Amino acid sequence: MKIAFGLHGIVGGIGGKYGVGDSKKALELGYDHHKKYILDNNDCDVFCHTATLDRADDILNLYNPVKYKFISQPNFSVPLDAHTGYNGTRIQAHYHKWFSHKHVAEIRKEYERETGVKYDMVYIGRYDLAWNTAVNFSKFDPNKFWLGHWNRLEGI
Repeated sequence: MKIAFGLHGIVGGIGGKYGVGDSKKALELGYDHHKKYILDNNDCDVFCHTATLDRADDILNLYNPVKYKFISQPNFSVPLDAHTGYNGTRIQAHYHKWFSHKHVAEIRKEYERETGVKYDMVYIGRYDLAWNTAVNFSKFDPNKFWLGHWNRLEGI
């Protein structure tokens, strides 16, 4: 089973949201867990998109992606009054998350057209996630859409 493994967004920092703190440590921790729990257990081609340009070489050296796109984070023109309860930084982060998600999906599609490779499944995640469970994609039904249970708030 051939997996497209896509990473998107900024490389988070160990000091808080929006990349605050040491992003190299966060990148390396995420990589160690991605490698141990996903990349070593599956046949993956890696695709990367980020606006964390100061970590571009680190990303390339760690993940060795088959295709990547690193560009500065745009400043989106967003009506702030349409998003109650959020500040401008949070709104920009949300828009950039989906902007980056779109770009990593597009570079995967470009690679498929260029090479003729067809993937059985596509994984898209963040650089700063640390998996703690081995994932074997061959155990998943490729006719279904799989999501992790990320929201573990009580009562929800």
